[in-house]
Amino acid sequence: MRVRTEGREHVTRRGAVIIAANHRSFLDSIFIPLVVHRRVTFVAKAEYFDDPKTAWFFRGVGQIPIRREGGSASERALASATEVLERGKVFAIYPEGMRGAKRGQRRQGA
Repeated sequence: MRVRTEGREHVTRRGAVIIAANHRSFLDSIFIPLVVHRRVTFVAKAEYFDDPKTAWFFRGVGQIPIRREGGSASERALASATEVLERGKVFAIYPEGMRGAKRGQRRQGA
C-alpha cells in the first residue's frame, strides 16, 4: 500500500486547520493524523456510533457523528466542528461524502 499526501506543509503546528481530503479508504482517517502530526477530528457517519463494536473506537478518537440525511442532525455535527476550530484544533472532512467517489460523483448535499 502506498500513502500519498499533498499539502501537508500547509498544516500549521498550532491554530485552527480544516483538512478537506479525498476519501479512498477506511484507513484515511487513521493515516491523516499520522501524517500531519496533530489530533484530527472528523465527522463520521452516525451508523458507526450505533454499533457498540465500532462506537467505542470512534468516540475514543474524538470523532463527531453526522446523519447524512441532512437537517438539524447534520447542523449539530457541523456546530460541533465549529467548536473544534474555535479551540484552535484540526477538523477534517471528506467533501465527496463517501469513500471511493469518482470525480463528479458525490452524495447529495456534499
